[in-house]
Amino acid sequence: MDIKRPIDIKRESGGRADIGSPEDGAIVEMFPVNGKMFIV
Repeated sequence: MDIKRPIDIKRESGGRADIGSPEDGAIVEMFPVNGKMFIV
């Protein structure tokens, strides 16, 4: 299948990010606000 539907593009667009260092501790909570991701 050569044509991707919008849902295919969104599903396949996952990513990975390293934030901080091990000394900073674990991520406790993540939540969206007005289209942005806040990580605590």
